[in-house]
This record gives sequence, C-alpha cells and structure tokens, in this order.
Amino acid sequence: MSKPKEHVPSSQPMDKPRNVKGKNTASMSRRSAEANPLAQPVYHSTVALGHQLNNFQRMEFDAEGTVLKALEESEMARLNFAEKVAEAVNVPKKETKYSGLISVDVPVEATIAREVEDRMARLKTSHKQVSHKPCKASEVPSPNIMNAFPPDGLIVEEPIMDVPALTSQQVQPKPCSPEVAFDLYRHILCWDS
Repeated sequence: MSKPKEHVPSSQPMDKPRNVKGKNTASMSRRSAEANPLAQPVYHSTVALGHQLNNFQRMEFDAEGTVLKALEESEMARLNFAEKVAEAVNVPKKETKYSGLISVDVPVEATIAREVEDRMARLKTSHKQVSHKPCKASEVPSPNIMNAFPPDGLIVEEPIMDVPALTSQQVQPKPCSPEVAFDLYRHILCWDS
C-alpha cells in the first residue's frame, strides 16, 4: 500500500510566470495591458490625465487641417463628402431648400423700438393697478362662506319621525315542527359517529 502524497509547496518563486493550460499568463497580462491601458491600476494616473487634459485645452484645434487629413486618408469619407456637396449644390433656383431662416443682420432700430413699446406697455399696466396698504389681521373681518351660496339654493334636510312604518315591530319566535327538530337530531348523531 502506498502512502498518500503530501502537498509540497512549489519551489518556484512568485515572480516567474506560471503556465495555465499551456499558456503563459505573464505574456497574456502584458498583452492585455498593452491593448487596454486601463486594465491595471497605476499610481498617480489621474495626475497624468489631468496634465494631458490641460495640454489639450491649451492647444488650438485645427478643424480645416483635420478635415483635409481625413479626406486624404479615407475614401469613404471622401465619397460621403462628395455626396453632401452634390446635394447642396444641385438645387433648382425656384426651390427653397432652407425655409424659415432668420437673417443674421438684425435691424437694430426696429428691435429697439419694439422693446421700448413692450416696456412702456408694462409700465402702463403696472400704474393702473391700485396699491393697497397692508392691514393688520385683526382689522380684517373673516370671510363669510355663506356669501358664496344663494339663500334660495340651499336645501335643508330634517328627519321625519312620525311615519307609522318606522315603528318597531315585536319579534316573536316561530314554532318549529317536531319532524324538523328530530331530523336535525339524527344528523347530529350521524356526524358524531
């Protein structure tokens, strides 16, 4: 009979990569870190990101150069751009493609005159309102809610107690036939057994 083998800790140091089912885990983790820089935590990474963000905010964006570069590199972008230009250019003169546009050149005098009229109208309405002095609560009488209801529209209900049908009737027991009583007694005996 053989003795069961005791578990002997591995003599490999922890720094060496171990193989899992024939795959090298260290190379896998390096590849995943290279593919995704956020796969593993890095100390003070938010400080570096903050510096990069500040640098991007200080830089000026060259939109024209970026568009030209994208058009040179991508044929799909070039085709899409050409289609959009063709749609915008090939419009008959009689057809208005963009209706309801507001002019960029705003007439200053007409706008000021309209604003002055609006303000004057607001001033006139505010002067027409009568200003009341605030009164003390004790001087003001409480409102009477009955003023809201007309006196002939109210209905008053009173109970009428002299109706003969409302008199209490005498309740008397009804005699039961002996057959029903003994039948009930037989049923009770059957249920008990």
